[in-house]
Amino acid sequence: VNNDKLEKRLSKQKSKRKEETEESHKENAKKMKGEENSEISS
Repeated sequence: VNNDKLEKRLSKQKSKRKEETEESHKENAKKMKGEENSEISS
């Protein structure tokens, strides 16, 4: 039973971490695009 709980907790953490990395990738992409745009406009 303990093992099952551990597995569930781990999979939750993994999926949460995956979402967080996807979010940060999106943020980084936005920043990169923003920097490129500002360089072009200046």
